[in-house]
Amino acid sequence: MVFVNTLVSGVDQGLLYAVLALGVYITYRLLDFADLTCEGSFSMGAMLSAVLIADNGAHPILAAFVTVFAGAAAGLVTGILNTKFKIPPILSGILTLTMLTTINILVGTGRASVSVVGGNFASWLGFEREQAMFGVLISGLMISVILIGVLYWFFGTEMGASIRATGANEKMARTQGINTSAKKIIALMLSNALI
Repeated sequence: MVFVNTLVSGVDQGLLYAVLALGVYITYRLLDFADLTCEGSFSMGAMLSAVLIADNGAHPILAAFVTVFAGAAAGLVTGILNTKFKIPPILSGILTLTMLTTINILVGTGRASVSVVGGNFASWLGFEREQAMFGVLISGLMISVILIGVLYWFFGTEMGASIRATGANEKMARTQGINTSAKKIIALMLSNALI
C-alpha cells in the first residue's frame, strides 16, 4: 500500500507540474522568448494562495483563480517591459522576477513561508478520506486534459497562429500585419497564468 500511495502522490505532483511545463513551453518554444518571470510567478502564486487560504480563510479553488490572474499580471509586466520599453527578453524577465520577489515578501508579511494546515485538497473538493488519494489524481488528470485541449484549440485559432508566427519569425509576422507586441504580451500573460 505504501508503494501505491507513493506512486499516486508522485503522479499527482507530476500533473501539477505538467501545467507549469505547458506555461514554460509557450514562452520558450512557441514564442522563442527567454522568460525568467516564471520563477517569480510560480513562487508568487504559491505564496499568494497560501496567504489567502491560511490567513484569510479563502477556498482553495478561489485562491487558485486569484493566483491565475496574478500570474497573468506578472506576464503583462514582462511583456510591457519588453515591447514598450524595448528591454531585452531575458532582462525584462529578470526585472519582473526581482519585483515579484519583493511582492512575495510583502504578501507574506515578512515570512519566508506560510503553512496551510487544517485540510487537504481532496476534502475541499468533497472527497472522503479514503477517496482522497484517487480524488486528487482524477481531479488533476481532468484539469490537465482540459487545459491541453483548450490550448490545442487556442493555438489553432487565428490568435494562436499569430502567436506561433511571432515566435517563429517576428519580422515576417510583422510584415504580414500581425501586431507582434500585442501577441508577445498575450502569450506572456497566458504562460505566467498557467505557471
